[in-house]
Amino acid sequence: MSPVTRRTMKWEVAALRQEYLHVRNRSELQINFVTNADCIAAAAFGRNFFSDEELNARINVFTRNNTLPDTEVFRYMAEQGFDPDEGNSKLARAVKYVALLTTALRGVPMFLQWEVSYALYLFEREFWDQAYKRNRIVSLYPKTDDDAYRTYHVVRDVRYQMHIRQLSQPLVIALPPMLPRAIATFWKYGVNTVVAPDSFYGTEYSQASNWDPQSLQSHTRSMQAFKNRERIARLGSLLPFRLGPFGHCSLTPPKQSSTRRESLNRNAPGIYSSGVFFWSFLFGGVRSLKFSSKSSK
Repeated sequence: MSPVTRRTMKWEVAALRQEYLHVRNRSELQINFVTNADCIAAAAFGRNFFSDEELNARINVFTRNNTLPDTEVFRYMAEQGFDPDEGNSKLARAVKYVALLTTALRGVPMFLQWEVSYALYLFEREFWDQAYKRNRIVSLYPKTDDDAYRTYHVVRDVRYQMHIRQLSQPLVIALPPMLPRAIATFWKYGVNTVVAPDSFYGTEYSQASNWDPQSLQSHTRSMQAFKNRERIARLGSLLPFRLGPFGHCSLTPPKQSSTRRESLNRNAPGIYSSGVFFWSFLFGGVRSLKFSSKSSK
């Protein structure tokens, strides 16, 4: 039986908007039911090896035009001593956990940002091998013209993979501090999402740290460093127009339709709603800054 394409409820939208205002270390956000997902999408977090510039120079040699399979790319990475980072290792465990223990998701495609896929390859090799041989794993790599592989680039590539397979509702797996922006990006690109709370992935996932002090990406080394960057990113992502890395989020889910292909191809609505939220988010941030400065005196 195919999963049900279910409309995102008003209280789920309200919960996401509330979460979007805060950068949290844990998340109990739930949108839709896991049994309604028809694929898994995972966004990476941090990296301990290769800067963005080095990564593009090295990895594009292998991934351009899909000249080599993941097995060869990852073997090269392992030889180089590539470390996928604590956050990506945590995400890889979550992918395996949900893919093995959730009956509805056994056998569904998994679209994984390559650091997460590599962490599976490195630490859960038997699971990765079986899924890869069955064409269930699609590793997502930066394109040659991407200066960095941002969240909206990942969503763009997941959306394409879903389109060619006529899928419509991914279970989105991302670390709690970046999950609200990831969901809002999927909504902007016309993709309804399924989201499970931290507790769904088991105690080990809930208790594991999101941060890696050795990460090359400074904003993923600590909660405070991430907060400083993420608040600006979330504010800019709600711009009612696209400007570089900004303007790629919507806090209004896309409309549903009767078929998967129509649901995926329909443009995400709610630009006006996101614009209103952008200004309230901005002035709310200004007010909170004024209040904190007064209270510190």
